[in-house]
Amino acid sequence: MPLTATRAHAEGRGDVQVVKTVVCGGGNVTVGTSKTVTFPIAITVKDNSGVKGLANVNTSKAYSVHGFFDWTGSSCVKKSSTTSVCTATTTVDPAWIPDNQ
Repeated sequence: MPLTATRAHAEGRGDVQVVKTVVCGGGNVTVGTSKTVTFPIAITVKDNSGVKGLANVNTSKAYSVHGFFDWTGSSCVKKSSTTSVCTATTTVDPAWIPDNQ
């Protein structure tokens, strides 16, 4: 199943845009049947007043607010006065998957 960060909220005060998302450095995330997997999602965020951090990262399907991915935190690196790259740590536990299909 393809995964993208469908929604992110920046703490700026302007026109917030998610410009790019990269899951696991552009590689694959392999989820088996028993082992919990943790991986990064790098999110490039733009805002005309700058970006301090992410308030939320939602990896659920666009038509559902539920999912089996757990966002456990993020950190941001300022790249310019308007753009930051924020890396969210995401965990998936295969035990959650049957409950969310």
